[in-house]
Amino acid sequence: MLNLSGNCFGDPGLKHLASTLEEDSTVLKLVLNGNDIGNAITLNLMTPLPTALESNSTIKTIDLRFNVLGPEWMRIFGPVLGKNSTLKTLDLGLNNLGDSGAEFLSMGLAASTSLKTLNLNGNNIGDEGVGHISAALKENQSLKTLDLGWEGAPSPRSSSESPGQITHLGVAQLAEALVENSTLRSLILSGNHTGDTGAFALGDALQCNTTLESLDLSSNMIGSKGAEALAKVLKENATGMQTIDLSYNKINSTGGKYLSLIRKDKALASVLILKSQNWNRVAPSPRCKIAPAMEIEDENYIVTTPETPIVEAE
Repeated sequence: MLNLSGNCFGDPGLKHLASTLEEDSTVLKLVLNGNDIGNAITLNLMTPLPTALESNSTIKTIDLRFNVLGPEWMRIFGPVLGKNSTLKTLDLGLNNLGDSGAEFLSMGLAASTSLKTLNLNGNNIGDEGVGHISAALKENQSLKTLDLGWEGAPSPRSSSESPGQITHLGVAQLAEALVENSTLRSLILSGNHTGDTGAFALGDALQCNTTLESLDLSSNMIGSKGAEALAKVLKENATGMQTIDLSYNKINSTGGKYLSLIRKDKALASVLILKSQNWNRVAPSPRCKIAPAMEIEDENYIVTTPETPIVEAE
């Protein structure tokens, strides 16, 4: 592993590093987070790393979190994903890629045959960008984990408190992709604005998709209607779901009753994370706890099937 994180060497330093990587055959993991990469004002400083990756056949993991890549850098880097056949993990979290950056990245993602894990957490990607990623997922046959969440998402009491940009419109496009995609195992959407409408769309997709194993919908403004839709799908259909995270949503005791259907059936989701649902406000009661409805003692727990002990959440 070559770890150069936090050095702030920027694009000029990256240019020198890239020239070495074109011929190096020993580096398997490259960590470049927090290096101010992407501030280049000239194209010749932006292109070296993407160019090096076209010829490098050993690097399997690249960590570029917390730089300033932006959409223009993705215009050059994105297509490389479709040409590189060895890269398995790419972390682009917190780079302000936006919808345009997601579009450029999707061009390579659609053609990639090696990439297994893609982190796009905290990149201001909205419904338009998710549309491009969804289109790529319909073609991609290698990706297993996709993170479109928002790092450090709060426990929202109102939609204005959640920084994510993805609404039910973007989630609907992802749902369409899940109907066709059979390789994705984990989808992270934490800290967005899925809402009940988005939960309905995902529920419809799970009636067809039997390969998705983990779904993170924490901090997504999902209420009891959305919880009911997901619970019914998981109970009535042979999905591959093992873990579903609905923490920090707006689910009350009514939604808890529907979710208890999953808990009581060992053939369904093995872990149902429901931490801190007591953020909810349901008039006239000042606090709403779903724990009694799910027959557990406290709402700050990871809820599992009866065969697995209930473990206190961190």
